[in-house]
Amino acid sequence: MRIAHEMKGTKGSIMYDGWTRNGTNYIGIYALYVKARTILLESVENYHETVQSTLISVSPIALESDNHDKYDSAADTKETNSFKPEVHVKHFGSVSEIFGLEF
Repeated sequence: MRIAHEMKGTKGSIMYDGWTRNGTNYIGIYALYVKARTILLESVENYHETVQSTLISVSPIALESDNHDKYDSAADTKETNSFKPEVHVKHFGSVSEIFGLEF
């Protein structure tokens, strides 16, 4: 895939984030890496590095129970406990396989 190809041999990392909003848990995965570019300005080539941030995946994660009011702001705190490591590991593995990310 393009992201894996661009990241190969560069300085970079995978950023992983999880959050809860209105009782729904989400997982996001981003690729952050340095991308080298040569820019032509007034017939002079300039080497330039920029930080590339690419959203790889964002996904809602099902809650174990739906016994809450999804508009209750307290649900954000209570439901975070169902955000188990196994769910993160499974999602990260699936996304890594799809996008050819190797660690």
